[in-house]
This record gives sequence, structure tokens and C-alpha cells, in this order.
Amino acid sequence: MMINMRRIKRLTPSITLVVFYHSAAVQSISMMYFGNDIFVPLLVSFSYDILNKIMNAARCIAMEHSGTRTLETKRLILRRFTIGDAEDVFRNWAGDDEVTKYLTWPPHKNIEVTKAYIMSLLESYPQPNTYDWAIELKEIGRAIGSISVVRQDEPAGCVHVGYCIGKPWWNKGITSEAFSAVISYLMDEVKVDRIDSRHDPRNIYSGKVMEKCGLKYEGTFKESDENNRGICDAAWYALLRKDYLAAKQSGTV
Repeated sequence: MMINMRRIKRLTPSITLVVFYHSAAVQSISMMYFGNDIFVPLLVSFSYDILNKIMNAARCIAMEHSGTRTLETKRLILRRFTIGDAEDVFRNWAGDDEVTKYLTWPPHKNIEVTKAYIMSLLESYPQPNTYDWAIELKEIGRAIGSISVVRQDEPAGCVHVGYCIGKPWWNKGITSEAFSAVISYLMDEVKVDRIDSRHDPRNIYSGKVMEKCGLKYEGTFKESDENNRGICDAAWYALLRKDYLAAKQSGTV
């Protein structure tokens, strides 16, 4: 059974009132069954412990998962992968040592690895909390990269986004165009509270994409990550919902 946290928030005053009256009732019950009120503090404490758990749950952000929907921008279609994308995925980025140099997964050795990867995505797509898009360039009608939510923190309403694009399409604003569309979708439809991403500081262009999309630099954690070049630093960027909405209201997104 799924709990609607927003509904719990609306019910919080009523919950508080119920526990207040319950605390008074506990004293009567203790006197009735035990002949004294020695258990009242324990039972009242237990009541408030339950309330605190409910209140803490109510503070959680309830993301409204809706899965990998097709998104469209001026130059791109962000869509689900199909097995027919295998050749493009392998050739355009997944099998390229240069493209994957700073990534946390190894380059694909052959197209069979790519096909297995796509099959795993196809199996995950029915799950509403799966967000994994192929970046298709309208001009050629082929997949040239990918962007996905690679990690989620449900109670905090936080998602971590990763992306990759083939070398022929670097420095053309394509990755930031795709990321901006994903940000809008995650904020407006999924109702996330925070979107973050990270990169190896040596991969400076990845950081520029994050900045261009409105994420703010939060700091660099030394030797906290590992990619295809070994142990590395990780520069973190994030966009909070309140900042996104403020930018949207001002017309800057």
C-alpha cells in the first residue's frame, strides 16, 4: 500500500489532536487495568513516538513517479531505448574509449554487451520510477547519447542525473538542451525537490553543462569517486526546487 505523504501533511493537525486525547485516555485505561498510573508515562511516550514517526514521514517529499515519457525539444526527441538502437549506442558513444573516459561504467567491448544493456532497460521501463532516455537527434533520426536518473533518494525527493553523448556532437549545446528538458519534466511532473549531478573536475565541459542548466556548484570531494581513469575527485552541482520555481517565475528557464 502506498502512503500519500501530502495527505498526511494535511491531516497532521488532526493526528496531533487524536494523540492528545489518546494520552488522556491512557491514564484512565492504566487506572482501570493496573490500579495505578505507573504506566502512563511509558504509554504516553509511546503515543508521541508514533506521532513523531508520522510527522517525520510527512516531511518527506512524495515524488509523483511517471516513468520515462517521451520529451521533445527543438532539435531532440528524448525517448525510451529500443533494441534497434543497439548499433547506434555502441558506435556513437558506449563503445568509444574517448567518450567513456570519465564515466563510471566501462566502454562496451562489443555490440552484444550493448544489446544486453538495452534489454535490461526494456525490462525496467514498466517501473514508474525508471527514467532512462535515448537522446535522438531529429536531423538524422538516430540515438546520439543518453541521459538518465542514475540514483534516487525517495524520502528526500532527490535524484542524481547522468548523461553521455557521442563525440561528433560535443560542444553543440545538445547535452544541455536534453538536460534542460529532463529538469523541467522532473520538477514539473515528478515533483522532485532536488536534482544533482557530479563530474570529474578534469572533464570541465560536463561541469559547464550543469552550470548552463541552472545547477549550482556545491563543492568538490577529494578522491571520493572512481571512473575509467581510476580514483578521482568529484565536483557536485545541484538545483533545488525552490530555485527552479523562482527562475521559472522570472522567465529565466
